[in-house]
Amino acid sequence: MDNSIKKSTTRYSSTEKQQLVERWKQSGLSRQAFCLQNKLSYHALHYWTRTDRQRKDAEGSVFIPIKVQPSEATIFARVELGNGRIVDIFQSVAATYLKRLLD
Repeated sequence: MDNSIKKSTTRYSSTEKQQLVERWKQSGLSRQAFCLQNKLSYHALHYWTRTDRQRKDAEGSVFIPIKVQPSEATIFARVELGNGRIVDIFQSVAATYLKRLLD
């Protein structure tokens, strides 16, 4: 006599999975209670919830083209070093910062 428990092999379409996730969210039940009432795998509902959230996030994602403009910032100060290097400073800085920079 075989006493093994058979697992349900019900297959759900993407639409059915989304509907079940929405029903669970609106039920007010814990995920576990909803799964017990509807004879669903807790782990399957958890996975469907995660993939549903990822799908919704992806639907809201849009790439917006941008155009990079050269900076029009004005130079506050320029330090020309003896070795041909130039340090441009675009805002006021403390003298101690400049000293550390140039040492």
